[in-house]
Amino acid sequence: MNRVICFFRGTVRLHITGISSESFMNFMAGQRLAFWDVHTISGIELECTVFSSAKKKVLRASSSRGFDVLAGEAQGLPGLLRLVRQRPVFAAGFVLCAFLLAYLPRYVWTVQIEGNELVHTQTIRRVMDDYGVHFGADGRNINSQMLEARIKNDIPELKWCAVNQKGGCVTISVSEREAVPDSEVDHTITNVIAACDGVITKTEIYGGFRRCKVGDAVQKGELLISGIESFEKSTQLTHAFGEIYAMTQHAITAKTPQTYMQKQYTGRRETHYSLILGRKRINLFGNSGIPQGSCDKIIKRSQLTLPGDYPFPVWLETETLIYYEPVCASLDQQSAYRRLCDYTQASAQEQMIAGKILASKNQIKRYNDCWVLSATLSCEEMIARLVPVQIEESETEDGGTDH
Repeated sequence: MNRVICFFRGTVRLHITGISSESFMNFMAGQRLAFWDVHTISGIELECTVFSSAKKKVLRASSSRGFDVLAGEAQGLPGLLRLVRQRPVFAAGFVLCAFLLAYLPRYVWTVQIEGNELVHTQTIRRVMDDYGVHFGADGRNINSQMLEARIKNDIPELKWCAVNQKGGCVTISVSEREAVPDSEVDHTITNVIAACDGVITKTEIYGGFRRCKVGDAVQKGELLISGIESFEKSTQLTHAFGEIYAMTQHAITAKTPQTYMQKQYTGRRETHYSLILGRKRINLFGNSGIPQGSCDKIIKRSQLTLPGDYPFPVWLETETLIYYEPVCASLDQQSAYRRLCDYTQASAQEQMIAGKILASKNQIKRYNDCWVLSATLSCEEMIARLVPVQIEESETEDGGTDH
């Protein structure tokens, strides 16, 4: 039988038991009741399939002719409709799912950006937001070719861009321009001087004329590499640059109060939950407004991910408030020493362009309710600093110019 006809009309499998089951088949044929797929089990038992509309007529005829007929579950569309009538919630859910499958792909639910390394993802997202491509936007209004041209125009670092839309997912594929190295030579006339006092340990001259060597003791402001060299009949000007390392010493004094305020947790905690849909925040429960008192705030976000690892712009945000009270505490000498030592070393490291701290001598004492640390740090650091050279021209007696 045609499967399509069987599905729409519905079918039932019958199990017939009787002395002469063949006579019952003859009766069904005489009533023009279609049956097929006949399977003989024994001399008095057989099975066959009929349309669902013939089921009641077959059952009535079986009782008058002394046959036992057992009918199986109805298959096809009539059985499905009967199931839907018995379970209306299932039917409503099915209709809702069908509606959502047809309606939701019209809108943008997730925006993916791929191929960018130098250009930040949020930069591209902000440009897309300006042109209406964001969570909840109508996908029918997206013009891919126009968007590609606008993105490349607004972000010059991109040389190629493609906007692909598939259902509720918009994928932006980009290719960045290669960074062009600066090939221009700096023709500024410069000298290299010492940034501080020290004993030179290493020199690397890339341009200019050497004025120092390893082992020389130099003072702050002393010329290390010159950009001007005078010869017998000429003067050569150049851009002097290089790296000069030297042994240096830094004297740093740091202090901290003997008493300070620290946190004493009260044990009180509050947890607030929020649902973030794109740009909209929905407070679920536990949101009591502005925190009352001093507290630490811990925020955790969990993003919804669709099958296939597609990030969906829906987040569950958990905000935990841990309350504390500020109390006065005393700083002992050992703790103050460690704290001030860390500070002096970090301060010395920040002052260096490149280098390292080799050794330190520290002395701590208490003065006016404060701990005072005097530190002397021995370092090896890069002391070369570029300074421009002002060139003045003057006319000579022979009508030329002299620098």
